[in-house]
Amino acid sequence: LVSKDGDKFRFKSPANVAMDVVRPWEARFFKEVVPVVNAKPKKAKQAPAIKPAVAPAPVEDLDAVLDGGVNLAPVEEKTFSEAWPGIFVTNIPYVLVDEHGFIAAHHGDANKIIVDYMKSNNNVLVFDFVDQDGDANIKTNGQRLPYVMKRERKFFRELGTGKVPETPAVQAVDIEAQKRDQEIIAAAQKVEDALAEHQKAIEIVQKAARAVREAAQELALLARK
Repeated sequence: LVSKDGDKFRFKSPANVAMDVVRPWEARFFKEVVPVVNAKPKKAKQAPAIKPAVAPAPVEDLDAVLDGGVNLAPVEEKTFSEAWPGIFVTNIPYVLVDEHGFIAAHHGDANKIIVDYMKSNNNVLVFDFVDQDGDANIKTNGQRLPYVMKRERKFFRELGTGKVPETPAVQAVDIEAQKRDQEIIAAAQKVEDALAEHQKAIEIVQKAARAVREAAQELALLARK
């Protein structure tokens, strides 16, 4: 990484690679590597003496004994910490971890409306404004939704954080789950990009409207003379 701009981390990319930005919630896809300084070549080890092969005892159903191989190694859980725990931050995707608790936290149907919105938008929320009390406004394409209160932050976590099972040497890999996570991240990025373009369009329209008003005012002044 060579620089940080808000929630964007820039890295030195090869000349033929256009992308040079990663986001905090994408840290789960990387691992730190300790550089080796002045590494000395290891001496070649002598090959151990070859022992006579011993034929294993016959097994009627090896796959049944090994349970398909998925239980040969224990599954360890690795925890990915949130970048901003306890608060909402703009332009960071959030996922709901306790739907029933979130809905029950509000006596009305406001939180149920938010949950329904999330289910139709890849189960992700992105906020475009957080007030001084920590309450967050949901970024949408013009749809008005209730605020998410700061006290309700415990029902959410940043996308890509939390406990993630670490795949052992011999362990079944849920390819579909990984693919689904990548699709959610890509969809959240598309939402963020689309909203940015939407904001640019609004600014262009406002600038044009201002120019029209100024021209009309100038015309009115000339007509009075």
